[in-house]
Amino acid sequence: MDITPAQLANYLGVTTIDEERAALLIDLAVEACEEIVTPLPDKARGVVLDVAAMAYASTPGPGGNVTAGPYSMQAPAGGITLSKRNAARLRRLSGSHSGVFTVAPGRGTPPIPYGEPPAAIEGEWWNTYPVAGLT
Repeated sequence: MDITPAQLANYLGVTTIDEERAALLIDLAVEACEEIVTPLPDKARGVVLDVAAMAYASTPGPGGNVTAGPYSMQAPAGGITLSKRNAARLRRLSGSHSGVFTVAPGRGTPPIPYGEPPAAIEGEWWNTYPVAGLT
């Protein structure tokens, strides 16, 4: 996937960017996305840019407690992280999915393709189990 530091800068809406850090974070974002889906679909550019942008905008290093007056919070650690939304979008873009139409309806029958009605399968797939007394 060819994403440049200039594209990341444009995505972030900044005019200057640390090109070495941006290139490293783009490579790491691609690797993280490939842990979910391999190979990455061409339309996954937006997800990779989003992951790299989150990493670029966050402070590198471990998280910790941040205190300001009477308020405190747990600061997240910096680095490459994929949100559930990013992972779901990658799976959707790759065409991998799960659902009721991905399981075989009976013994010895092929799985029903996603999105096609059962009538599209050749043969009498609903009659795979003989019923005693109905001959």
